Amino acid sequence: MPAAPATNRKADSGGTALPDYPEVTSHDVTISEDTDNVGFQYPKRSAKIPPIMVQDPAVTRKKLSELLENANMDCKAKMKSDKLVKAVIRGIPTYYDPVEISESLTDLGFAFNRVTQLTRRHGPDIQRMPLFLITLSRTDKSRTIFKLQYLGRLRIRVERYKNRRGPTQCFRCQFFHHAQAQCRVPPRCVKYGQGHKSRACTKPPTEPAICANCGQNHTASFRGCPYFPKSKSSADNRLYSERVITKSAQPSAGLRSPEISELTEKINEAKTLLTTLTAPISILKDTATQITSASAAKPVMPSTLNHE
Repeated sequence: MPAAPATNRKADSGGTALPDYPEVTSHDVTISEDTDNVGFQYPKRSAKIPPIMVQDPAVTRKKLSELLENANMDCKAKMKSDKLVKAVIRGIPTYYDPVEISESLTDLGFAFNRVTQLTRRHGPDIQRMPLFLITLSRTDKSRTIFKLQYLGRLRIRVERYKNRRGPTQCFRCQFFHHAQAQCRVPPRCVKYGQGHKSRACTKPPTEPAICANCGQNHTASFRGCPYFPKSKSSADNRLYSERVITKSAQPSAGLRSPEISELTEKINEAKTLLTTLTAPISILKDTATQITSASAAKPVMPSTLNHE
């Protein structure tokens, strides 16, 4: 009877069964040696596939790309040093041309990638807003843009760009939690789910949509899709100022609304009663004053007693 194949399934300290890892090959040994040479750190072993943490991104970026290519893997994450700095400039009129802002930033020594004026939709019209989005490469100079107070002869205020709330969806593959800038997955149409970019779609708009994730009759960006990640409750996503305002506007948790209304009625009745008693109390005070004055004006005569 042939012997059963060896397996490397083990259990961790808590008794949880660990997954079956593939057999070690010469290719895996080469990858292991390369990762040891460039300073990879392996976390504590667990039931989940452990991530690879890098000590020095500048040294390991090239080696990591080679490992991903040899292992036929796709990396969707983007290193922080490669991410762009996004800033929003306030205080510039809406009629300004982004080219003029670009020239002013160039004179100040900022190496920017793009200057875009933000817009919003108001019914069928698109309105330009007095907000300009600046994207810059992540350098020491780009971080100083948030201290900028004047641009030309205009007094401005520079703030960090706040992304739209909710999970990020890739415009290329229609999956979630990454952006198209670092996506290398084959493209899929957001409306019909086929293997082409959404911009290159040639189908008529009248044709019913097909979700690229679940296959139902809606676009892949539909928030009601069963594959769309469920975000946290709106109460958790509110700003601190919004939470404070809402909390101060709410009644006390110990009293319900009917009890508050009944207590308010009793307070109003007490105020009315006090107003009604004001006149009698004033009369009693005047009478007491008159009695006191009369007693002080007439001396009290001592009484004579007849003694037998």
